[in-house]
Amino acid sequence: EFAVNYSTGMRKRLGLACALVHDPQVLILDEPTNGLDPRAAAMVQALLQRWRDGGKTILLSTHILGMAEQACSRIGILHRGCLIADGPLSELRQRAGRQASLEALFLQFTDEAAPPELPP
Repeated sequence: EFAVNYSTGMRKRLGLACALVHDPQVLILDEPTNGLDPRAAAMVQALLQRWRDGGKTILLSTHILGMAEQACSRIGILHRGCLIADGPLSELRQRAGRQASLEALFLQFTDEAAPPELPP
């Protein structure tokens, strides 16, 4: 069977396996859990944490800020194509002047803390 016939989740797993098979020092991943079921996503998160703890560098792009908060030792926040904040989560919290989740910090740094009003 060809990989093009695989589900999105299976293609994602296959791509990750191909990226890891050579034991690279640096991984660049874009939304690595997108399209995965919750169990597979948790396995990917655990794998990324092991790689990080093993001294590997992982550049991770994600909209799942809870995953980034758990998996990353350093965070960069992009807004409208510009890097507006970066550093360890503790430094971002200090800069924001409060202990908050990464999601709350993102909203504060991008000045969009209040969600837009929905039309009636």
